[in-house]
Amino acid sequence: MRGDARVRQDRRHEPGRLPGIGPLHETETKRDCGRAADGSIITKSFEDLAALHAASPVPIVVGGGVKTADLPQLKATGVDGFFVVSAVCSADDPHAAAKDLVDTWQQA
Repeated sequence: MRGDARVRQDRRHEPGRLPGIGPLHETETKRDCGRAADGSIITKSFEDLAALHAASPVPIVVGGGVKTADLPQLKATGVDGFFVVSAVCSADDPHAAAKDLVDTWQQA
């Protein structure tokens, strides 16, 4: 069993196998996320994300309603990155939107 646990742990460090945490905000692309008793989508606060980052032995990336304006505060939590769908796919100029997201993250 120990060998199996080590393999599972090692796989968490493979590219493309980072835990995705979220959503940060309610979004159409994350409609299957957890819901509160009142039916609202449960989102993660910046404080939640900072605590998760501090406790996690592996890098964490955040997605779900992430917008350019969120990136400085998101980076301040210590998380390792972010992922988006709507912020790029629904933009009038997806390339410019993607560049803006990356530039904002790098400058934060």
